[in-house]
Amino acid sequence: MAKLRQRESGASLVMMMAVLTILLVLAASMVALLLNAQSSRNRDRQRAETFNVAEASLDDALARLAAAWPDTDSLSPVWGAEQEESFRNAYLADGLAAQYPTLRVKEWFYDNSDSTGDGVIDDNDLGWDASGPAGVSDGKIYVEVQAQDGDRSTRIRVLAERQPMSLGLPGDFVFYGADDLLSHGGSEVFGVDPGSEPDEGEQIKAYVGTDYDPRGSAAASPLVVTYVNGTVLGTPPDIPNVFSGSTIPPLESVMNQAILDGLRATATATDNYYTSGSQVDVKNGFTRTIPGDPESIQPMPPDTTKHDLSGLVYVKTTSDINWQVQEQWNTPKRPGILVIDGAPLKVEGNSACDYYGLVYLTHGTTDLGGMRVHGIVISASGQCELGGNQTLNYNRDVWENLNGTITASVRIVPNTWRELPPLAGAF
Repeated sequence: MAKLRQRESGASLVMMMAVLTILLVLAASMVALLLNAQSSRNRDRQRAETFNVAEASLDDALARLAAAWPDTDSLSPVWGAEQEESFRNAYLADGLAAQYPTLRVKEWFYDNSDSTGDGVIDDNDLGWDASGPAGVSDGKIYVEVQAQDGDRSTRIRVLAERQPMSLGLPGDFVFYGADDLLSHGGSEVFGVDPGSEPDEGEQIKAYVGTDYDPRGSAAASPLVVTYVNGTVLGTPPDIPNVFSGSTIPPLESVMNQAILDGLRATATATDNYYTSGSQVDVKNGFTRTIPGDPESIQPMPPDTTKHDLSGLVYVKTTSDINWQVQEQWNTPKRPGILVIDGAPLKVEGNSACDYYGLVYLTHGTTDLGGMRVHGIVISASGQCELGGNQTLNYNRDVWENLNGTITASVRIVPNTWRELPPLAGAF
């Protein structure tokens, strides 16, 4: 009996040891599983964090494209330490810095054409929307971003497409005044640039909302037909094609408030919205490198990062604006848009200046001086006075390019979003 109890006791001890061994193995496995799960969660969280940063950086890149679509090397987006720090400060502003102790971000922009001829479209190609064989840009640019924190990285690529703003301008006209027009000074009030003459059956127009007083000293090109809703006061014989008692289109059909609101929003986003005329540098325009060629100004196009009359400029003020302008602003292929909201504009001095684009004045203009506008002048209210030596010239290229000069937004071309393997050594 004693031997039987001894055998049973030995068997129990063996079983207990086996159970303990199994429990130890299970405990070790559980610890390993927990550690592995925790490590996986950390990696997944880190990857999710870099993915979120990459998507935020993509939004930043698209916003920069919308602010100034690059169509030449001089406007190609730059990415460096300053831009990265600016993005980091904006993204980490809500107390996220502790989550990204070693965050790095980079953005690339390149055209969707093989400009290097190496058979691959990548960031070695041109960094702007380059023209194709026909000399026309297609409004598409590749955007890549990469975010890295620690040993985790996320890289995303999309094809971005420019969405230009349509101004909705009806027909071809060189001037629209909602009220009276007073012109004087001996210059040709309405003219046509060489090469912009109307084809047979076409008509270039000027509209005067109430009365037109030419003061007997102004001339006009016979290629421009002036329609006056009211009375033409003392029409001299050297002003042909002027018709009083005409029906004038309403201002809303020429440029409505929604378009103006869009221009104001775009100017604000691109740092071209001003509350005083003195904030705009107008004294030093651009000089043509080839006489007679308005497309030869340098740099080409004008630097839209400066506070001058390049591109879209919106001035909202009730104080009179007095400017002395010189040289040339914008070009026929890259026209500008100048909005003076709330105050009259007076251009002083005898220096000649060529402005290519649209000038919109909510309260009329008082004497454009020596400023020759190649494009359109719209005076929304109040008597518009055109004095001095100015001429308002119709320019066909300006008309054809005005609708494409402002980028309303940038969208991602459908089915082009890709997550790519991160680039080693990107930072």
